[in-house]
Amino acid sequence: MELSRVIDEIKRIPQDRLSEVYSFIHCFRLGLESGSPQSDVSDLAIESTQKSSSPPSNYDFSDLVGRLTWQGDALATQRSLRDEW
Repeated sequence: MELSRVIDEIKRIPQDRLSEVYSFIHCFRLGLESGSPQSDVSDLAIESTQKSSSPPSNYDFSDLVGRLTWQGDALATQRSLRDEW
């Protein structure tokens, strides 16, 4: 299948539903990398969209090390988040 056909289908999805598509694609890719059968990956993607936006527990964040930067006052943001509780 051509990548352009997949992208065309994704472009037709409403903006408010793109997070579900992303979760499915992300979980599917992680399943392929870990060697999980496709049916298990589909179940994982469905569960992922029903849960909060937390990543799967087996996700390795080492690929993000050194690539993320915080813009703004981290301490002020931490305090405002703390005060929400």
